[in-house]
Formats: sequence, structure tokens, C-alpha cells
Amino acid sequence: MLIPRFNLFKTRMGKHFFFILIGIITSYSCTPNDEFDSLFSIDIPDQNIDRREYLTLNKPSKVFLFSELINPQRLLVSNNSIITFDYGNEYNALRLDWNFNRLNSIDFSSGQGPSEIGQLTDVEVIADTLYLADATNALIHTYDIQGNFIRSLSIDEKIPHRIVSSGNTKLFVSTPLTSSDGIESMYSLDGRLLHNAERVSTDDLRYRILLESEFASNPDFVFRAPQFFGVLIAYDNSGAVVSAKKTIDGFFTPFDNRNTDSSEQPPMFNRNELGMATLRVKATNDLVCTLIIKQVGDPEMERVTDCYKSENLEYLFSLETPNGTQDFGLFDNNFITLQDTTVTVIEFLQE
Repeated sequence: MLIPRFNLFKTRMGKHFFFILIGIITSYSCTPNDEFDSLFSIDIPDQNIDRREYLTLNKPSKVFLFSELINPQRLLVSNNSIITFDYGNEYNALRLDWNFNRLNSIDFSSGQGPSEIGQLTDVEVIADTLYLADATNALIHTYDIQGNFIRSLSIDEKIPHRIVSSGNTKLFVSTPLTSSDGIESMYSLDGRLLHNAERVSTDDLRYRILLESEFASNPDFVFRAPQFFGVLIAYDNSGAVVSAKKTIDGFFTPFDNRNTDSSEQPPMFNRNELGMATLRVKATNDLVCTLIIKQVGDPEMERVTDCYKSENLEYLFSLETPNGTQDFGLFDNNFITLQDTTVTVIEFLQE
């Protein structure tokens, strides 16, 4: 999902400011912390970090221009390949080895028939199988790594919005656009519901738009990063929340109509105060890193990538990130970025 462009105003967690909420009957003022606490049902402590610590990056070791792609949006990396997904006129994927030699390309048919994709909302690779979330057809399509269609999975007729591996044996599926229970759930790789994940909100249904999130995983955890709140949440592979922390900025987007009781009219963002946003999150065995839009709607499209310990979400370091970066990957101290039609590989060394 692309982050919408709105007017800008940067907020920082911990600074109290007052703003007017126009309610059904009365108007009143409250602080960002009050609103934040009313949204989440779990304790989310501050990092208490004053400034970012940037690692020194080597010069790019590889740069590749995808001249045949129109609008590449997603990037997946593994020990033997780099895969980009193009959201241009048609959905397609290009798979390269680490020397940027072409391995194969995959064209996905658009439509509502078998194996056809209506709206691609997320992608994941597990054991050389591609999983593609299709919101229009409410299906998860599976392909082998060569692009051969395997089958389509229906997850209780829910709309799969975000999908991520859980321990390489299950799918963690987020369906925030649904009106039914089980907004985050664990499924088997053949689409059987196993159980719902622990709720992190005081009212998941009512706040489903506010809690729009990006997800990543390693063998031990699934990580959640709400797009409009500077927060990281870690689930174990049973779906239980095991840790949560505010990110280094701890940014917060105020919202309106907090006092409505109707799930049909959930609180919405105060668009004039939408500042920073989380665009992507990726994880390795040791790290979980968030790609941050410094200022939503800024034509410079400035980005920064912040990295945390995967075991406890404590802040470690930041990586300077090319402006306009749309997605990224991490592998063996390689920082891989996708911006426009260019993939860049940069090595970094942790101290």
C-alpha cells in the first residue's frame, strides 16, 4: 500500500499539545499520549533515545537498473536471489541472482478467474513458494519460484491484506479491511485457520484503519509496525505478543472523532498533522528494521532506516537511505534498496 500524501506537520511522542476534537455533542482537548493509550491495549514503553546513530556504509557494491519494469513496489531477498514485484500495467516479478544475472521472470494474469489477480496487496516467499495476497478476489495465490501456478487459498472468505511467514511453517495474515473477527490470524500453508493472534488494540475493529500495519518475520517472531504510529510489536509463532516498544521517534498521528461509539464510523486521522510514517519493515535473525518516511508528502521523499534488536526491540543504529526508496531487504550485512527502477546493494558493518 502506498502512503497517501497529505499536509505536513511533524509530531514527537512526549510533547504535549492540545487540539480540538469535534464530537457528536461536545468538543474537548486531550494529549497525544492520552490518545495513544486509548488506542493500544498493551504496554508500549519509550526507547528514550535522543538521536540516531548512523552506521558507516560502504559505497554501493552493485547497482542494477530495471529498464523493462514500470512501477516496481516490492522487494524480497533470500540466500540465492533478489525478487522485485512490478505493479505497472500488469503484475509481474523479476528474479535475479546476487550478481544481477536474470534467473527468470513471472507474468501474473489480471482478472477474477483461476490464478488471476485483481489487486495485489502483499507478497511473501516461503521455501521457494511465492504467496500473493489478492484483495479483490479475497484469495492468496501460490506459485513456485519458476512462476508455475500451484493453487489459490481462501481464508474463510476474508480479505488478505498483509501476509508474512511465521516460523516458515505458517502464514500470519492481517485482514484489517474485514468487518469480522480475527483481524490478525495464523493459517496453515494450505489455508486452514489455526488460531487468531492476540489483539493489541482496545477495539481492533473500530481502529482497523488507524492500525494499518506492515509486517516482517524471522524464524522466532512476527513483527508489526503500524504505518502511522512509531511502534514495533513482536508476536511469537503462536500469535501471542511478547514485546512492544515505541520506535526511536515514537511518532504519533492524532485522530478525530475518538468519542464516537460506532464501528461503522471509526476514528480518522487528523490529516493536517500527519507527519512521519512507516513504509516497510524487514527482519533477520538478529535485526528488525523499519523504513521511515521522514515527512509524508515531501517532494524530496526523504527516507531513513532504523534497526532494532529482534529479541527485545531495543534501538541499535540507523542506515542512511536513498531518497524515494520504496522497499528494502537485509542479507549478510547487505542493505538492498529499491527506488524507482533501481536496486542498490550496500554493505554495512555492525560495530
